[in-house]
Amino acid sequence: MRAYQKLLPSLLLPLIVLVGCGGGRSVDEGFDSESDTTGGGSTTTPTTPTTSGANGVSYLPLMVYETYQEYSGLSADGLFRSDFDDVYIKTYLINPINSANLQSIATAQTSDYKVTVDDIEISPSESFPILQKVIGVPAYLRTALVFDISGSMEDASVQQLVNEAKDYITLAQASADPVIASQQYTVWVFADEPEELTAGFTADIATLDAALDEVLTQYNSVAHGYGTSIHGAVVQSIGSLVNADYDFASDGDNDLLDIARKEGVLLGQLAIFSSGSETVLEFDVEALTKAIQSQAFVKYTGASTSSTEFLYKPVFYYVVGDTSIGETYRNLSNLAEQTINITLVGGEYNFANGLVQNQIAAIERRVDIDNQYIYRFAFIPRIGDHTTIFTSSSTQNSYSLTGQLDGDFLDPNRGTPGEELTNELIEIAGPNGEYIANATISFSEAQTFRPATRWVVGSYGPSDYTWSLTNGTGTTNADGSYTVTSVTGTAVLRLTNDTIGGYTTTLTINN
Repeated sequence: MRAYQKLLPSLLLPLIVLVGCGGGRSVDEGFDSESDTTGGGSTTTPTTPTTSGANGVSYLPLMVYETYQEYSGLSADGLFRSDFDDVYIKTYLINPINSANLQSIATAQTSDYKVTVDDIEISPSESFPILQKVIGVPAYLRTALVFDISGSMEDASVQQLVNEAKDYITLAQASADPVIASQQYTVWVFADEPEELTAGFTADIATLDAALDEVLTQYNSVAHGYGTSIHGAVVQSIGSLVNADYDFASDGDNDLLDIARKEGVLLGQLAIFSSGSETVLEFDVEALTKAIQSQAFVKYTGASTSSTEFLYKPVFYYVVGDTSIGETYRNLSNLAEQTINITLVGGEYNFANGLVQNQIAAIERRVDIDNQYIYRFAFIPRIGDHTTIFTSSSTQNSYSLTGQLDGDFLDPNRGTPGEELTNELIEIAGPNGEYIANATISFSEAQTFRPATRWVVGSYGPSDYTWSLTNGTGTTNADGSYTVTSVTGTAVLRLTNDTIGGYTTTLTINN
């Protein structure tokens, strides 16, 4: 599997893969990763999940759905991507739901879900399964701005298009929405062929202004000819495609990737400004479709978990005219999240505010940061191939993920997490036992924290732990939790389990 390189630091951790279906059907789950020790093959052969009980709890998978292996680098089409940490700790990112009405719930328990390995249910005393809400989840956005500079733009004002694009970036960076304000961009042009004008993603306004000025320069100089390679521009600006003819995964940090993990969410969007139809045809309509649909999030749309909608890469297609409407390319319009006609009014284009609002709406459709949970367990086998199934226990609208783990990726000399880990056994959890993403949180989001020791048989009480805090004030409570009462700048909360060798972990708290 191709590793996700040069991404935001909080997301640079081992990766894995999954796929999902509901309503009593099984789903295929393939395991893969960035290292030789955590990964494996995948299969597209469905199996029938076993379920028991009617406790009314199911789930929606929140992982990214990888539609095509030529984009994902995985061993099959149609897999969800999830975590499989180095010591074989498997993580599913989910949203617990009421199995009757498919609405989110906050009352799900670990026992509402089950995992089988080779048809044998895992033992809590060996695998230590746990369900936790995730808090402190960071979200990041990366956007490709793609400009048509072909002959089809001769009636448009590229100068005014560039001016409004600059206004859009200024408006976005001043947004009250932190995801919009902190987003990074690439700038592309295309005529006979596409070209990236930025050296990867950036939020630097001077770099972006220079790239946008270059859009006009290249248009005026007819730098890329008169043809219109819309397909190629979309395929290459989305990136990640690797096949016998192309490798867009190795052309720099410019791929529009979607990643959803317990450490955070990275989203990709594309805004394209064009008029006219495809004329170059280096890539056909199928290639255009595959690029846009290469990754997706799923949502339930009906009365059953079997009724799912795939929310593909958001493409905002701006059809550029002069004082009259430009020519819409239907093949792109049919795949776009939004198709918007823009014309000159008072000699100017006006799309900046609308694009920001479209971006916010697309994010809200795909992810809900406030309803992310993780189900984790320690994978115990170390030899041979294995089949795992993660399912809800409800007989109504149960959802199942099935995975095939290749034994070649397991190390028989590797111990259990309890044997291999030291400080990683200790966890500072949220006020209600939540998992804190990246061990970093805002003081406004949580003030009380609880001690936990994971992946071991023993249990530990308040007297087994010691708390300390730098750059802040706080107190240890009688139940063993710790309440931070003030933070100066960035505080560091430290937790030590004095009973098992003084293992220690820390939590960063930002004011």
